[in-house]
This record gives sequence, C-alpha cells and structure tokens, in this order.
Amino acid sequence: MINKIKAFLIHLSISIVIFITVLLLCLFAWYPEFYFNASDTKLPIYIMILVDIGLGPLLTFVVYKQGKPGLLLDLSLIALFQITALAGGIWVLYSERPMLTVYHQDYFYCLNTAFTTSANVDIVKFPRTGSMIPTVFLPEAATPEEKQRREEVLSKMPRDKLPPPHPAFVFGEQFKLMESADVAQMLSDEYDITQAIRSAPKYQERWNQFEAKHPNALNTFAFFPLICSAEEHLAATDRHTGQIVDAVEIPSINATKKRFVLQRLIPSLTPLDPLTPFAPATTVIPLKPAESSR
Repeated sequence: MINKIKAFLIHLSISIVIFITVLLLCLFAWYPEFYFNASDTKLPIYIMILVDIGLGPLLTFVVYKQGKPGLLLDLSLIALFQITALAGGIWVLYSERPMLTVYHQDYFYCLNTAFTTSANVDIVKFPRTGSMIPTVFLPEAATPEEKQRREEVLSKMPRDKLPPPHPAFVFGEQFKLMESADVAQMLSDEYDITQAIRSAPKYQERWNQFEAKHPNALNTFAFFPLICSAEEHLAATDRHTGQIVDAVEIPSINATKKRFVLQRLIPSLTPLDPLTPFAPATTVIPLKPAESSR
C-alpha cells in the first residue's frame, strides 16, 4: 500500500506541475486579464483537471503493484492516455486564443487565429503591446457601393458554418487602429448598463466586485457588449483611447444605448457631440419590453 500511495503522489505531483504551467500560459500569454473568463476556456480546463489531475493518478494507484507483470505496459498506457488528453486540451486553448478584438456597430468581437486568417487580416499591422490583445476598428461602409458590396458578400456566406456572416469576421482587410474620430463615433453608441446590472442578483453581485476593483466605474468607463464566447460580457473601455480596460460577466440584454434613453426623456433633442456623455451613468429609465431595442 505504501508503494501505491508513493506512486500515486509522484504521478499527482507531476500532473499538477504540468497543469499549473499550462494554466499560467493561459492567464498571462494566451488569455490575459479578462479574456480568460470571457472566452471558452472552462471546458478544456475542466477536462484537463478531470483527466490529468484526477483520472491519471487514480489509475496509477489502482494498477500499481511492485513487481507486477505487465506493470510497465499499464503505466505506459496510462501516460499515453493522459498525454493525449493534455495535448488535446492545450491545442484547443492555443488555437482558440483571441488574436484581435474588433469593434463594429457598438459591439466588440474576439477573433481567434482561424477567424483572422479567414478574414484576411494582416496581423502584423496590429502588434501586441504588453499583455493585452490589440483592439481594432472596422468602419461602417463609406459609400453606398461599399455597403452593397458587403451585403452581397455576406449574403453568399453559409449561415450554418464558420466564420459567421458578420462584417467583423469577414472584412479584415479594412481593420484599422482606433483614431480619435473612431473613438468619438464609438462613444456615441455607448450603453447605459444600470438596468442590466439590476436585472438579477448575480449580476449585481458581479458588478459590486467589479466596482470594488474600479471605483466609480459607471462614470469612468464607456460600456459595450463583448462577445468572445457564448457568454456575453460588458467591456469597460477607456473614453480617450477606445481600448478595453476590463470586462464584467453581465449580458447586455437589458442595457440600452444612452442616446436612446435621453431621446425618450427629450424627444425633440438634437444629436449631441459624440464626446459628450448622453446621460448620467446612474440614470435608470424603466423601459417596456417592446422599447428595449438597442
């Protein structure tokens, strides 16, 4: 029994060291900051924990018996099974890592390597600085001809295959770094997120944790939906640069554009300068379901 426990602990220690190494790669290189929670990392991480930390050492404990015939073959098969699962998890995490975050039509979208390739993005034009993923801007179609061209391209794409038929995943050759005019245009579509925060106790709790990290966040940042996976987040962006500073796991389903909120208050109001906040960030306007379109 002592030998079994010793073999189990050795195997477990090796597995934990390997898992921590992969996890550190994810947290500091592949999915920095908020991208780890915003992306589809949970399933491969859970599988790696189950197989590499749980099942692998447990199988070693079950089969290990000093001097047992065929012990080396048993351990080799366990190691092969564990390495295969580990390699699969690492490959999924690596291939799905975000390479760019694209802003288009009041949403941020994460693009992995496959999406940047299919969209013909010249990734060299958008170098990564520090740990953060580059944020780029996809302008609206500048002319009716360009708008028609985009619509024709998107209409020919299959709806049930990747990449999705959406401009942010298709027209990568038109991506650009954000300039002051782009930030101004972006801010004209910022969201009032107070209703989204209050829509469920769990969202209020997440917001409280976020605000403890970023005091006065509602007035400091401009918020927009961020889609890196099936779980939508709200991206907190710098009002001067348009870059994402952080994100909170709250969907935008109950959020409303600030200019819509203000237009309901003052229907005859003319559009303001995009850099001017449309309404106080703490304003809460009860909306009917039919009126909550963005």
